[in-house]
Amino acid sequence: MSTPEKPTPPQIEKAAQPENLPPAVSDVAEQTREAVQNIHGAKLFASEDNARQFLKDHIPPKENDRQVDLAPLKEQLFEIPENLAPGHYEFEGKNGFRVSFDLVSADSDFDRCWLLYKDAEGIEGDYRPIFVIKNLQIRTNNFSYDEKELSRPVGITWLPKLRSAKTELTSVVAYRGNQRDVHLMGEDGWHARPINLLGLFHELGHSETRSPEDQRKEENSVSTIITGKGVKTEPFKKAALELQRELDANSWMLQRAGKLFDDLGISRELIEDYIEHKQMRSYYEANRRRLAQSTE
Repeated sequence: MSTPEKPTPPQIEKAAQPENLPPAVSDVAEQTREAVQNIHGAKLFASEDNARQFLKDHIPPKENDRQVDLAPLKEQLFEIPENLAPGHYEFEGKNGFRVSFDLVSADSDFDRCWLLYKDAEGIEGDYRPIFVIKNLQIRTNNFSYDEKELSRPVGITWLPKLRSAKTELTSVVAYRGNQRDVHLMGEDGWHARPINLLGLFHELGHSETRSPEDQRKEENSVSTIITGKGVKTEPFKKAALELQRELDANSWMLQRAGKLFDDLGISRELIEDYIEHKQMRSYYEANRRRLAQSTE
């Protein structure tokens, strides 16, 4: 069986290295990093009643739900190769958009990835090939991102043949000790559509807004009691902490990557509609049911 020929991605004439960026762009990026760095952290709930009230205050009513035209978020920013192989990739697209990264084969991570997804509903496809994305850089005329700028180490694992039959939102953050791993499925790893970029920066936001110590504090704040009827936890605390983490990750995403989407011609209104009516919908629906079933 012959080995597939390695694709030759379109080249960028001049790499957008930090020293090549206009000083104003570099200054804005640095100011944004400083403004959002570590402003979130663990916010614990004193009781189930406090957590229930938080959910009531942050879950919009069912009648607010509506369909949103997400076509602008699914527009291809550049043509992607048909074949996939380890190596260095550089692409450019509309409004000065540029992305570059290195792909490293990581098929040895099969067990770790399988354990993460084996019980997930609706996950289909092949676990191999598995890649790690390294040295990721994303640029536009007014935006600069380099993975080295993150305050905490984050690995990006890409499973291009795996997909979700239930949702297009196929990014997830997992934990490996003190390191966060962002997992991407399908074509998300090309970073070729705005919706892929929204998913990526949301997952990075999880890492940037919660330290491992914060995560432990949140987990330890939820009491678990073993009774004759089984294990009882504090469901409202658990749900409120989860919702709070999602809201904080989105807040970081909008603060850190807002200029990126401005340059791509994606309105903030559309991003907010995407968050409210697509990305957060499952959280809202689950918590509406939880609140409806509860007694004061």
